[in-house]
Amino acid sequence: NSNQVPVRAIIATALATQICVVTTLLSSISSAYDFIVRLATLTFLYQYFIPSIYQLKLLFDKKTYRQISIWKKMMDGCVALIALGFSIWIIVCAIQDVKTLVLSVAMLFVGFVFYPLMKSKK
Repeated sequence: NSNQVPVRAIIATALATQICVVTTLLSSISSAYDFIVRLATLTFLYQYFIPSIYQLKLLFDKKTYRQISIWKKMMDGCVALIALGFSIWIIVCAIQDVKTLVLSVAMLFVGFVFYPLMKSKK
């Protein structure tokens, strides 16, 4: 078309969305779909936790904050602690059982295993 819109991709996305919406009406598929969405969300939430830990590590590293004022260090430390507290709180709220926790951590570590392999192919 004139706007360079990928029509086939839009149709495929709309069909997949409709299939997902219809399958949520069935109770057995709906609970599996709910579990998958919860698991994917929890796996994504760990990405908030890791940078806050790294910011705290940088705060105590002598090389990073060598020529920075104490006020800036305190502000960065407060932001890192708030981010760490928020990420822990949101992860704890999202975990409903041990199975979800174990599977989400396993999915995260599978990504760590495959990332170097995919990077080396480029």
